[in-house]
Amino acid sequence: MPVCPMCSKELETVPQRQGVFYHCPDCNGRALSIPQIRRVAGDHFAVKILRLLKTRNEQSNSSCPFCGKKFLSLKVQEPLLELAGCRPCNVVWFDAQNYQLVPEWAVVNNTGVSMQDIETESLRRLKELKEKEKAAAEEEKRRKSLRRSLRTLWDQES
Repeated sequence: MPVCPMCSKELETVPQRQGVFYHCPDCNGRALSIPQIRRVAGDHFAVKILRLLKTRNEQSNSSCPFCGKKFLSLKVQEPLLELAGCRPCNVVWFDAQNYQLVPEWAVVNNTGVSMQDIETESLRRLKELKEKEKAAAEEEKRRKSLRRSLRTLWDQES
């Protein structure tokens, strides 16, 4: 189990927005992968963090809870954040204060319909399609069975 790079306590795995992050119950810090950052703060912020992670070489004092290598120091300008990240693991460490400053991603679309409503409707339609496919398969199975029965009767009469 990974341990907190700040206070050495075991990190808890917490589900969040179709992914997980690792949370320290003592210092309230958390480790997020780049894909999870994208889900929480959006593409623009995640790409900014990924670029810093790929280009920075300045090491921080703490180590990655997953691979044990020294974190890289990441300084974000907007919002002003000092983070630590691990290039091999694609993980970024946020202390409690910095995580509060991460912009919350809001999906903007031109229809005025929320992404959650779109997802709910899509899942409903997918369920309908699966039910139609199942009914069609059962109907085809019934027809084949009827054909076999008729063929058997035909062969018996001949």
